[in-house]
Amino acid sequence: MSHPVFLSIGEVMIRDTPQDGERLERTRSVHLSTAGSEFSIAVGVSRLGNQSRFITRLPDNPYGRMIQNVAHEQSVDSSYFVWGQPTDLVGRYLYEVGVSPRAGVGIYQRKFSAASLLDAKSVDWKLALKDVKLFHTSGITLGLSFHSEYTKNYLLECVLNASSARGADALFGLDINYRGTLWSKEQMLPTVETVLRSGSGVQMLITSIEDCANFFDLGYGKLSPKDILAGVQYTFEPEPLRKLSEEFLSRYGLRCLCLTKRKIISSSLNTWMSAVVLDGQGVISEKELQFKVVDRLGGGDAWASGLYTGILEEGLTMEGISKGLKLGDAAVCFQQTLMFDLPILNRKEVELLASGNASERVQR
Repeated sequence: MSHPVFLSIGEVMIRDTPQDGERLERTRSVHLSTAGSEFSIAVGVSRLGNQSRFITRLPDNPYGRMIQNVAHEQSVDSSYFVWGQPTDLVGRYLYEVGVSPRAGVGIYQRKFSAASLLDAKSVDWKLALKDVKLFHTSGITLGLSFHSEYTKNYLLECVLNASSARGADALFGLDINYRGTLWSKEQMLPTVETVLRSGSGVQMLITSIEDCANFFDLGYGKLSPKDILAGVQYTFEPEPLRKLSEEFLSRYGLRCLCLTKRKIISSSLNTWMSAVVLDGQGVISEKELQFKVVDRLGGGDAWASGLYTGILEEGLTMEGISKGLKLGDAAVCFQQTLMFDLPILNRKEVELLASGNASERVQR
């Protein structure tokens, strides 16, 4: 069976996590793993059974090859990786897992990284996008040039070139994925709007009600942006969701608005819901899911990989988003029980969890 191809663009980081129970400043033993939203989604799509491709720039050294080896392990096509010099920097993520009431600590070291200098001219975009059915990137990728204080946004040019090179039937999904340590709100919004209004053809936007209020000054139902940012509680309901999606359609021509909602009860206990509105028709999680958290990172990326799997297999249709939302919700619950960022998912296990028939009995 031939599956459609998913492609994402972004940075892969090396994540340093203390493995001796010490704090970051005290540890002398760290576990090295790979991290990065766009790469994690590419891995998740591959694990759930579809062909997946990733484009980045890496240093030509052992860490760069380690990242390429992980891509190979997870059946992610690395044919279009761009290689820099051995002395180029790989992005790093120093992460200390939190335990309530102590919050987790994450520190980016991404300035001047090899990936931040991915030049649009270094990739044959027509060839790289030739058989792609769904293309994805996020605000993280678009913000790396601001983080490094470059005068040119290399990755923005890459995203726009990739978008223009994709086939007429290929979809384009964008995740806001705002990181305040990479860029300011004042830098983020015009850059994201450049993509949304450039004729790039973004059909799907992944975000949250809070981001809609904070960045786009949009309320939800009877709640004003100020109410939302003050923490007033809300639930996903068909009519407010439809009106919110109409606002994005009128502003940017988006067909599909994808929203996630996480509630943190403690560092080890979270809840999750999601909603997707396509052409005015919505699908909402059947219930608020509650799950134990082993490692907080990677949940949203696991959800996106499930959503995109449904769309890749059924198209940007009600069937596709319904299937994708169920797979995505189950993927979050599964992923958050695992250590580290990559969604090492199993399609059968995720589908069983999505069906509500999963058992916690030992499988043997």
